Amino acid sequence: MKTVIKILGFALIGFIFGYIGAAHELWLPEILSFITNYTTAISITLLIIIGSILVYGFLYTYLSLKKLSGQTTEELTDEQDRNRYIALADASLISNIAFYLSIFYIAYTVVIQDNFLFICLSLVALILSCVLLIYSYEIGRTIYKERNLPGLGSNKMEQKLLDVMDDGEKHIAFLGLYKVYNF
Repeated sequence: MKTVIKILGFALIGFIFGYIGAAHELWLPEILSFITNYTTAISITLLIIIGSILVYGFLYTYLSLKKLSGQTTEELTDEQDRNRYIALADASLISNIAFYLSIFYIAYTVVIQDNFLFICLSLVALILSCVLLIYSYEIGRTIYKERNLPGLGSNKMEQKLLDVMDDGEKHIAFLGLYKVYNF
């Protein structure tokens, strides 16, 4: 049944791209003229979106996790530990979204805009999103001190991370990797 669903999904995707390819003469010139006429507005809008995600992500990470970072897991109630885990997962998601939007913005400015100022601004956004990614990982290390999570620059980080995980966490991680591999 899963194979049939995958085949139907890929057939639908193929139909959509085939329809777009066949009908490109009808609406593609209008889209290209819109993009060429409003490239500066599109660039500024994308930069504002990335900047707001970065600012919100940093403030959310800093404010929500700072108050719980000094306590160990044994001192927290289950509700506080759950809230801390959710806040850390949200911060990680926000930083990943900002990172991928920054990469998209770099590609957009290099291909469409070709403006040196916007290319520099996109590189700044990428660097800031990388800093937010590193910060969210390091905040996770400080929150879960008792787990002795490896640092980002440590040798054989993957092996050390697997050594820290219990059997349930390894099962979830390997299941996720298997699903990504099959996707």
